[in-house]
Amino acid sequence: MHYFAPLLWLASGASILVLNAYWASGRFREGSSREKLAKIQKAYEQQRVLGVWMVVSGLYCAYGAIRNLIGGVDTWWLWFLAAATFFSILPLRRLAGVKLGAVEVRPDVETQRRHRRVLWFALPAVACLFAAQPVAESAARLDNNLVGAVSVVLMAAALAGFAASGWAAVWASEPTSPRRTTNS
Repeated sequence: MHYFAPLLWLASGASILVLNAYWASGRFREGSSREKLAKIQKAYEQQRVLGVWMVVSGLYCAYGAIRNLIGGVDTWWLWFLAAATFFSILPLRRLAGVKLGAVEVRPDVETQRRHRRVLWFALPAVACLFAAQPVAESAARLDNNLVGAVSVVLMAAALAGFAASGWAAVWASEPTSPRRTTNS
């Protein structure tokens, strides 16, 4: 009974992965008419939310793997395999979108700026997150409240950095209107 859930998640992820691999193949494009390709391209463009569901499904499978690994259940490796399958759908889906002509190959200047902004917020947040754990361990070992406060500050900085990175990726992506210049 322990094998049913991870195998179900693995099978669903593998079927989506195979479908995207088929869409990315030249064989699919050669065997399809222009009308069918146009329909699939339009449907592909409308399924942008599917990427979010793939990430959520991958995170759920990773959670299941960690939970089973800690609990000593021997299906942890199936959960990890299912998580890897869901996470590998994203780049393959991007490749299929490029091959179908539904995804822009090179982002525009504003998208490149947004990606750099996301990295500028996310990289220090990751550094703060990784620095907080050893500081917290040393605070517990030394029984020092000041070092513990530093750990809390590092965790808060990591959380703020991830929030700012998410803001830069999602909400700051609105196209800006051209600024007016006044001649005085």
